[in-house]
Amino acid sequence: MLSGELSTHLTGSYVKIELFPFSFSEILDYKKIKQNAKTTKELAFRRQAYFDYLKQGGFPEMFQIGETQKREYLRTLFQSIIFKDIVKRFNIKYIKTLLENIVFLELCRRRADSNYDIYYYNNNYEIDFVVAQNGKIQELIQISLTLENEKTHKREISALLKGADELRCNALTIITQDEKKTISKDDKTIEVVSVIDWLCSQ
Repeated sequence: MLSGELSTHLTGSYVKIELFPFSFSEILDYKKIKQNAKTTKELAFRRQAYFDYLKQGGFPEMFQIGETQKREYLRTLFQSIIFKDIVKRFNIKYIKTLLENIVFLELCRRRADSNYDIYYYNNNYEIDFVVAQNGKIQELIQISLTLENEKTHKREISALLKGADELRCNALTIITQDEKKTISKDDKTIEVVSVIDWLCSQ
């Protein structure tokens, strides 16, 4: 039962509690892997932990069962929550990429401490995540697996520059799978960060 439906079945008052799976940082702590990895070995362990996180998520049960059971658990979870509760009820045919979901979930988790709002912006171009606090735009975030493709690079940069002007925000970020660099254009600076570094940044 989804939260909106749940409230109609309860009498009196109730308290909404957001419960998240383990964050990537929490998983690293659990596995005793350094978040600020520096050596080749440490970076390799952290990278492998990320790919496990990408594939399995942060559900606590995943750390207590074997590989065969993990596949069955994820299949059951997907069918019962994603397919039955979301796709069937709202006729959703497109599910965002794993990378977008990971970033969104982490933004929601960080929101508990920072008390900000998260939006999607579309005005003939798209901004994946607009972070606002007290009515003021704090950051614009784009998600892209890679910027190596020239068309993708141009599209993501152009969207952020337009968004920066329209929404009056200079904190511009592109989260990618592996890339890390700083792009300066039209008197604006765009930070390109890898998702692993971003997940470990707070």
